[in-house]
Amino acid sequence: MSTLVIFVIAIIILQVFLYIKTSSLISKLKRVLSGDFSTGQTVDDDVTVIRYKAKNKDDISQNIELSINRYLKENKGAVSDFNLIKDIVERNCDTLEAEISSQTPLPLYLGLMGTVAGIILGLLTITLSGGFSNIENVIDTLMSDVAIAMVASFMGIGLTTLTLWKAKKCKVKVEANKNRFYTWIQTNLLPVISKSAVSAITLLQHNLTRFNESFVGTVNRLEAKLGDVGDVYESQIEILNKIEAIDVKKMATANVKVLSALDGSMGSLDRFSQYM
Repeated sequence: MSTLVIFVIAIIILQVFLYIKTSSLISKLKRVLSGDFSTGQTVDDDVTVIRYKAKNKDDISQNIELSINRYLKENKGAVSDFNLIKDIVERNCDTLEAEISSQTPLPLYLGLMGTVAGIILGLLTITLSGGFSNIENVIDTLMSDVAIAMVASFMGIGLTTLTLWKAKKCKVKVEANKNRFYTWIQTNLLPVISKSAVSAITLLQHNLTRFNESFVGTVNRLEAKLGDVGDVYESQIEILNKIEAIDVKKMATANVKVLSALDGSMGSLDRFSQYM
């Protein structure tokens, strides 16, 4: 078996391997969001989240479910943005689609590489075997090598075309799954979240109304107490004014007279005590 044949077989094996790998990625992309959706409540936070169920649950759908639920938990009590949820889905799908797009033309490139390598090996063989002295043998050898190498190109074209056909069907399926999921989000999830947000706002309004009513009563009672304090203050001012109106000199003179009278009666009190 010649070196060219071994090289072409190796290229074909690599082409088949890449085709199988790309087909696996396409099948994986077709399963994204192909299951059933439902809503649920978290035990700890009492937040409405999505529940995704499928027979063969892929990691892309799991990442989408976890990312959306994390957003719903962080956005608890507020109206969720549909565009953000859509962006989460698109970014997760775009990653896998980009990987498929990058691997799709690889079998074709390998086939072209095999064809060019066959031509180079053919010319190299001709050169090493004596050049172009026998033109008929040269042409036969070159055509034989090119024909063998063209098998790799044929396989590359065939596998790439088949991959593109599968990718196109997968794209239609994925878009249908995403549209079905978006419709479910808009008709089943967002209305429930909006009701929760409205209920939270209504409860907040009710609590604020109760607080305002109790606060008004407290202010009224405080106003009455402050009025009583004002009355006491006014009566104290009145007493102070009356005290200031008394003649201090008259009070001192009266006190002296009282003390003198008491001093004069001290002798009588002493004789009375001796008599007793």
